Order: sequence, then C-alpha cells, then structure tokens
Amino acid sequence: MAKTERNQKILAQTISLLLNPAVCILLLALVFILHFKISSGSIALIFSPFVLPILLYIILFVHVFKKIDLEFTSRKTRPPILVIACIGLVVASLFSTELAPLITPYLERFLLVLIFTTILTFVWKISFHAIFFTSMVFILVRIFGNEFLLLLLLLPPLYWSRMELRKHKLSQLILGSLICLLIFL
Repeated sequence: MAKTERNQKILAQTISLLLNPAVCILLLALVFILHFKISSGSIALIFSPFVLPILLYIILFVHVFKKIDLEFTSRKTRPPILVIACIGLVVASLFSTELAPLITPYLERFLLVLIFTTILTFVWKISFHAIFFTSMVFILVRIFGNEFLLLLLLLPPLYWSRMELRKHKLSQLILGSLICLLIFL
C-alpha cells in the first residue's frame, strides 16, 4: 500500500470515527443536559433503554460470538439491531415524557427515522453514520437555529470516508440523510 493510500485510509478512519453514531448520541445527550438543564441522571435513565440493549447486542454478537462485524457491514445483520434500537427508543421516549418532556419530540422524530430505516433495510443497506449524523444536525437546528445547518458541510467528508473505507455506496449515504431531512424538516 502506497503512503498516499495509507494516509487516505487513516484520514477516512478518523473522520468515520469522529462522526460515528456513538459520538452523535453522546453529543446530543450533552446538549440535552446543558441546554435543557436536565440532570445527567435523568438523561442516563432516558437513554439507557436505547443504549444498553444495543451495547449488549454488540458485546454478544460482535465480541463474544463473533457472528457480525462492529460496523454491521452486511445488510442482513442490520434488522435485529435496528429493531432493538426502535424498541429501546420507544421506551426512552416514554421515560422522557415524565423526566424531560422537552426532549420527547426529538426522540420521537428520531424513532420515525429508525422505523423507516428498519423497513428499508430489509431491501437496501442505508448508512448508520449518515442517519445518526444528519439526525443530530437537524435536532441541533431545531434547538439552536439554522446556523447549525453549517454542520451539513461535514456530510461530504463523512460520505467520502465511508466510501473510501468501502462500507457504502454514495446512494446509501444520501438516502440516510434524505430520510432524516424528510422527517425532521
């Protein structure tokens, strides 16, 4: 592998890591805590039904049984994790109505994104990176205003990184962002 190719791969891995779904979830949790003055304990209670089952699934099927790869590269491995995420997000939304009702609409919209993604995943692979990052941007726009649309300028590097790593085709990335656009705007 030539030095330029190796550097491109390192750059693509770095971009992909910085804009991955887990980072987006953590950033949104932090925004919810700071902006809406929600206690970290309440956020932990709200997010745990969504995050913990996903983590357990990943630990079991990626690390223990080694049945799937961490990035769910195969489309056929994606529906179970998406169904788990949808169920967890339903519970998280219910918790938020009691603990932090101001964030419930954001969780409900993201649930719609995940439901559409789950349905489409039975026939076509869609980028989790694009879905989570674009959803995060639109949530930030709804909270803080249109100036956060500038974060969409990070979509081309994200798309490039996922294509460079041979994880997605451009159409799979664009569709992930379009689902979010249609549901959040």
